[in-house]
Amino acid sequence: MERQNTMELQYYFSDDFSAFEDYFAKIKNTVRRYRKNEPVCAFGEPMDEMYYITSGTMSGSFIHESGNVKTSSFYGKGYLAPLYFPGEIEMMRSFAFTAVTDLEVYVFNRVGFEQYVNTNPALNIAMYRAYIKLVSLNGQELANQLFSTGMEKICNFFYIYLKNTNDHENRIPFSQQAIAEFVGLNRANVAKYLKVLREKKCHRYPAKPDNCYKHGKVASILLRKHLNFLKINIIYKNKRPSVFCKLS
Repeated sequence: MERQNTMELQYYFSDDFSAFEDYFAKIKNTVRRYRKNEPVCAFGEPMDEMYYITSGTMSGSFIHESGNVKTSSFYGKGYLAPLYFPGEIEMMRSFAFTAVTDLEVYVFNRVGFEQYVNTNPALNIAMYRAYIKLVSLNGQELANQLFSTGMEKICNFFYIYLKNTNDHENRIPFSQQAIAEFVGLNRANVAKYLKVLREKKCHRYPAKPDNCYKHGKVASILLRKHLNFLKINIIYKNKRPSVFCKLS
C-alpha cells in the first residue's frame, strides 16, 4: 500500500501582519537593524519586546535544561514576534530570536502594546489567527518528531525554507549544527543524511520504504506529488558545511 503524505508543516511565518505595517510605523516604535547570526533576544533575557519584521528573516529557538537547542520556526517580512501576551511568563526566558539574514525590525514595548491589541479589532483578530497557526504547528511538529524519519525531516525543512523565502539565492544558509537544531537530530545523523542526498539523489516516497533512495531528483518526502523537486548538494566553505539547493 502506497504511503500517503498530505501534511505540509509551516515552519516559516510571514505577512500575517503586513496589513498593519503603516499602522505600526505610526505608533511608538524603534527601528533596529541586526546583522546575520546576531542575537535579537538571547536565552535568559526577559521577553519584553516585540519585533515587526520589515526585511530579512529571524529564527525562534528553545533551549532545554540539558543545553540542547531546538529551533522551532522562522519569521519573515510582515510578521510580528513574539505574539502579544499579557504579564510575565518565566518559560519565555528559554526562548530566543536570532537574525538568520540581515534584519530590520520595528521594536515595540510588549507591555505597552496591549493598548493597540485592545483598541484595534482587526489587529486583535490577526493576533488570534497567528496564535492558531502556532498551535497547529506545535501539534504537527509533535507528530513529525514522533513518526517521520530523519531523511523526511531534513528534506521537508529544506523544501519549506526555499519555498517560503526569496532571498536565499537557492542556498540553505545553515551549518550542519543549525540544521540539527531545527530537525531535532544530532549532528552525526544530519551529516549521514546529507551524504545520502549528495551521493544517491533520492526520489519521492515509494511504495516500499527500503527503496526510497532510488535514482531521481531529491524531493521533500512529505510533500504532495505536485510540488517541485529539489536537487541538493553539499558545499564546504571555511570548514563550516552548509547546503546548496538548486530548484529544478
